[in-house]
Amino acid sequence: MSSVPNIPLVKLGDGTQIPVLGFGNGTAWYKPDRFSALNQDMLDMAKAAIAAGYRHFDTAEAYGTEAELGQAIKESGIPRQEFFVTTKIAQTFSEGSPEDAALGLENSLKRLQMDYVDLFLLHSPYCNKKMQYDEDNVAKQWKNIEPLQRSGKARSIGISNFRKTHVENLLKTAQIKPAVNQIMFHPYLQGAPEYAKWLQSRGIAVQGFMGLLPLTQLKGKHLDSTLEELAQKYGVSPSTLLIRWELDQGIIVVNTTKKQERMREYFAALDLKLTEEDYDRITKVGQETHLRLPGGELYNGRDYSPY
Repeated sequence: MSSVPNIPLVKLGDGTQIPVLGFGNGTAWYKPDRFSALNQDMLDMAKAAIAAGYRHFDTAEAYGTEAELGQAIKESGIPRQEFFVTTKIAQTFSEGSPEDAALGLENSLKRLQMDYVDLFLLHSPYCNKKMQYDEDNVAKQWKNIEPLQRSGKARSIGISNFRKTHVENLLKTAQIKPAVNQIMFHPYLQGAPEYAKWLQSRGIAVQGFMGLLPLTQLKGKHLDSTLEELAQKYGVSPSTLLIRWELDQGIIVVNTTKKQERMREYFAALDLKLTEEDYDRITKVGQETHLRLPGGELYNGRDYSPY
């Protein structure tokens, strides 16, 4: 890429600053055997993302890509403090009990070759061995994550895939409010814009993942013609439009790709300005139906309903 983009920073509720665009090391890069050898393609793509200008990276113990990301950052020669690194713990993937949060983070740090992460997330509210929601279990898990922020090994702590009722229950006992809730977020996910506003009103930032599903697994639905028309109007790609739609809602956007040229489309969203009418049009057309991509019960508890 000819130039490195200036990716804006936003401040989380705990004062930590985070770039509004992040590069994800899951989804397309997920390793079924997370303890397998380094994926050279993943390592090369992480290096390419760094060279392109990304400094915000998102991984997880469940993805099996922490080692690749850590190696890419180490080989970049760029100081660690210039990066914002997120990883996640899922109880079913660690040692299997709420008390294992500290051990899970230590193992992640070893794989990342780092002394700390910028954001440490509880990957799912369905975090017991039965992969079902258990309010008391989540509260215990969070209680054991809170000291990790106090220790400095996690600059910020947060949650992922939590629905409104899960957040409300957690806030009853949490001493430290989650700085972030990372959730699936795209126009077809009914209730997503309203849920984001609700979280933000309570000082919890929203990170969105799978924001480009209308162009991939959900392509061929009723939003296609609208995105194609607006893409021609603005002279950008549909992916640029969707990322801008998220950014306009204050969403911190995490996307991934296996094609380096896609990064240019993602960065173009930083300079795009949608009219209020066109933004509302994407929202209205998208929210006419509810389409949630099915995922493992670890992440959604087999619940595909709107937020």
